[in-house]
Amino acid sequence: MIQAPDDLPVCSTGDVCVHNYYNSIWEFVTGVDPSVNDRLTIAINVFRSRYADSVKLSMLPGIVVSQILVMGVISLYQVMSHKRSVLLTQIWAYRCQNGRMQMLYLAQITYHLITSSDLYYLGLATGTLTTEALINLAFCFFVFSYSFVNLAKARSEEQQLARHF
Repeated sequence: MIQAPDDLPVCSTGDVCVHNYYNSIWEFVTGVDPSVNDRLTIAINVFRSRYADSVKLSMLPGIVVSQILVMGVISLYQVMSHKRSVLLTQIWAYRCQNGRMQMLYLAQITYHLITSSDLYYLGLATGTLTTEALINLAFCFFVFSYSFVNLAKARSEEQQLARHF
Protein backbone atom coordinates (compact mmCIF):
# COMPACT_ATOMS: atom_id res chain seq x y z
CA MET A 1 0.00 0.00 0.00
CA ILE A 2 1.04 3.58 -0.54
CA GLN A 3 2.35 5.20 2.61
CA ALA A 4 2.41 8.96 3.08
CA PRO A 5 3.44 11.22 5.95
CA ASP A 6 0.77 12.49 8.31
CA ASP A 7 0.62 16.00 6.91
CA LEU A 8 0.73 15.02 3.20
CA PRO A 9 -2.39 13.26 1.91
CA VAL A 10 -2.33 11.03 -1.15
CA CYS A 11 -4.60 12.62 -3.77
CA SER A 12 -6.01 11.64 -7.14
CA THR A 13 -6.27 13.82 -10.21
CA GLY A 14 -9.83 14.72 -9.28
CA ASP A 15 -8.88 16.25 -5.89
CA VAL A 16 -10.00 13.21 -3.90
CA CYS A 17 -7.56 12.61 -1.07
CA VAL A 18 -6.75 9.88 1.41
CA HIS A 19 -5.55 11.27 4.72
CA ASN A 20 -3.44 9.52 7.33
CA TYR A 21 -4.23 10.07 10.98
CA TYR A 22 -1.85 9.35 13.83
CA ASN A 23 -2.92 9.51 17.43
CA SER A 24 -1.21 12.07 19.62
CA ILE A 25 -0.76 9.68 22.54
CA TRP A 26 2.26 7.41 22.38
CA GLU A 27 1.82 4.12 24.14
CA PHE A 28 4.90 2.82 25.94
CA VAL A 29 5.22 -0.74 27.18
CA THR A 30 8.25 -1.39 29.33
CA GLY A 31 9.64 -4.58 30.77
CA VAL A 32 12.79 -6.52 31.59
CA ASP A 33 14.45 -8.38 28.75
CA PRO A 34 14.32 -12.10 29.66
CA SER A 35 17.60 -12.90 27.88
CA VAL A 36 19.63 -10.19 29.67
CA ASN A 37 18.57 -9.30 33.20
CA ASP A 38 20.09 -5.81 33.28
CA ARG A 39 18.42 -4.68 30.04
CA LEU A 40 15.01 -3.00 29.83
CA THR A 41 12.78 -3.20 26.78
CA ILE A 42 10.58 -0.37 25.63
CA ALA A 43 7.93 -0.94 23.01
CA ILE A 44 6.31 2.09 21.40
CA ASN A 45 2.93 1.70 19.80
CA VAL A 46 1.26 4.27 17.57
CA PHE A 47 -2.29 3.98 16.30
CA ARG A 48 -2.69 4.85 12.65
CA SER A 49 -5.93 5.17 10.80
CA ARG A 50 -6.74 6.26 7.29
CA TYR A 51 -9.77 8.00 5.89
CA ALA A 52 -10.71 9.18 2.41
CA ASP A 53 -12.83 11.99 1.09
CA SER A 54 -16.42 11.15 0.19
CA VAL A 55 -17.06 10.52 -3.49
CA LYS A 56 -20.36 10.20 -5.33
CA LEU A 57 -20.93 6.65 -6.50
CA SER A 58 -21.39 6.22 -10.24
CA MET A 59 -24.47 4.23 -11.16
CA LEU A 60 -23.39 3.63 -14.77
CA PRO A 61 -22.10 0.03 -14.34
CA GLY A 62 -25.35 -1.03 -12.68
CA ILE A 63 -27.39 0.68 -15.39
CA VAL A 64 -25.44 -1.12 -18.13
CA VAL A 65 -25.99 -4.50 -16.44
CA SER A 66 -29.70 -3.63 -16.20
CA GLN A 67 -29.73 -2.77 -19.91
CA ILE A 68 -28.24 -6.16 -20.74
CA LEU A 69 -30.82 -7.97 -18.60
CA VAL A 70 -33.77 -5.95 -19.94
CA MET A 71 -32.66 -6.52 -23.54
CA GLY A 72 -32.49 -10.26 -22.86
CA VAL A 73 -35.93 -10.34 -21.22
CA ILE A 74 -37.57 -8.32 -24.01
CA SER A 75 -36.01 -10.48 -26.69
CA LEU A 76 -37.00 -13.65 -24.84
CA TYR A 77 -40.59 -12.40 -24.58
CA GLN A 78 -40.61 -11.75 -28.32
CA VAL A 79 -39.40 -15.29 -28.92
CA MET A 80 -41.93 -16.92 -26.60
CA SER A 81 -44.91 -14.96 -27.94
CA HIS A 82 -44.57 -16.34 -31.49
CA LYS A 83 -45.16 -19.83 -32.81
CA ARG A 84 -42.10 -19.98 -35.06
CA SER A 85 -39.67 -20.08 -32.16
CA VAL A 86 -36.67 -21.70 -33.91
CA LEU A 87 -35.96 -18.78 -36.22
CA LEU A 88 -36.87 -16.25 -33.55
CA THR A 89 -34.56 -17.94 -31.06
CA GLN A 90 -31.71 -17.52 -33.50
CA ILE A 91 -32.68 -13.90 -34.10
CA TRP A 92 -32.83 -13.34 -30.34
CA ALA A 93 -29.38 -14.84 -29.81
CA TYR A 94 -28.00 -12.87 -32.73
CA ARG A 95 -29.53 -9.62 -31.49
CA CYS A 96 -28.33 -10.09 -27.91
CA GLN A 97 -24.80 -11.15 -28.82
CA ASN A 98 -23.95 -9.50 -32.12
CA GLY A 99 -26.16 -6.46 -32.30
CA ARG A 100 -25.39 -2.79 -32.07
CA MET A 101 -26.07 -2.86 -28.34
CA GLN A 102 -22.70 -4.54 -27.70
CA MET A 103 -20.90 -1.44 -28.95
CA LEU A 104 -23.07 0.74 -26.71
CA TYR A 105 -22.34 -1.42 -23.65
CA LEU A 106 -18.62 -1.39 -24.40
CA ALA A 107 -18.59 2.38 -24.96
CA GLN A 108 -20.45 3.08 -21.71
CA ILE A 109 -18.16 0.91 -19.60
CA THR A 110 -15.02 2.22 -21.29
CA TYR A 111 -16.17 5.78 -20.58
CA HIS A 112 -16.80 4.89 -16.92
CA LEU A 113 -13.42 3.20 -16.51
CA ILE A 114 -11.58 6.13 -18.11
CA THR A 115 -13.31 8.74 -15.96
CA SER A 116 -13.11 6.77 -12.70
CA SER A 117 -9.81 4.91 -13.05
CA ASP A 118 -7.90 7.34 -10.82
CA LEU A 119 -10.39 6.79 -7.99
CA TYR A 120 -10.24 3.01 -8.33
CA TYR A 121 -6.44 3.10 -8.42
CA LEU A 122 -6.28 5.37 -5.36
CA GLY A 123 -8.69 3.14 -3.45
CA LEU A 124 -6.80 -0.03 -4.36
CA ALA A 125 -3.41 1.51 -3.58
CA THR A 126 -4.37 2.91 -0.18
CA GLY A 127 -6.79 0.24 0.98
CA THR A 128 -9.81 2.55 1.14
CA LEU A 129 -11.89 0.91 -1.61
CA THR A 130 -15.49 0.45 -0.46
CA THR A 131 -17.81 -2.48 -1.04
CA GLU A 132 -19.88 -0.40 -3.46
CA ALA A 133 -16.78 0.38 -5.53
CA LEU A 134 -15.90 -3.32 -5.61
CA ILE A 135 -19.41 -4.10 -6.85
CA ASN A 136 -18.99 -1.44 -9.54
CA LEU A 137 -15.67 -3.01 -10.57
CA ALA A 138 -17.32 -6.45 -10.73
CA PHE A 139 -20.10 -5.03 -12.94
CA CYS A 140 -17.48 -3.36 -15.15
CA PHE A 141 -15.59 -6.62 -15.50
CA PHE A 142 -18.78 -8.51 -16.38
CA VAL A 143 -20.00 -5.99 -18.96
CA PHE A 144 -16.58 -5.45 -20.51
CA SER A 145 -15.88 -9.17 -20.87
CA TYR A 146 -19.43 -9.93 -22.09
CA SER A 147 -19.36 -7.21 -24.74
CA PHE A 148 -15.76 -7.73 -25.79
CA VAL A 149 -16.09 -11.50 -26.20
CA ASN A 150 -19.35 -11.18 -28.15
CA LEU A 151 -17.89 -8.49 -30.40
CA ALA A 152 -14.76 -10.55 -31.03
CA LYS A 153 -16.87 -13.58 -31.97
CA ALA A 154 -19.09 -11.47 -34.21
CA ARG A 155 -16.14 -9.88 -36.00
CA SER A 156 -14.45 -13.24 -36.55
CA GLU A 157 -17.74 -14.49 -38.02
CA GLU A 158 -17.88 -17.34 -35.52
CA GLN A 159 -21.45 -16.41 -34.59
CA GLN A 160 -23.76 -15.97 -37.56
CA LEU A 161 -27.48 -16.05 -38.03
CA ALA A 162 -28.32 -19.35 -39.76
CA ARG A 163 -31.20 -18.59 -42.09
CA HIS A 164 -31.14 -21.98 -43.80
CA PHE A 165 -32.42 -24.91 -41.75
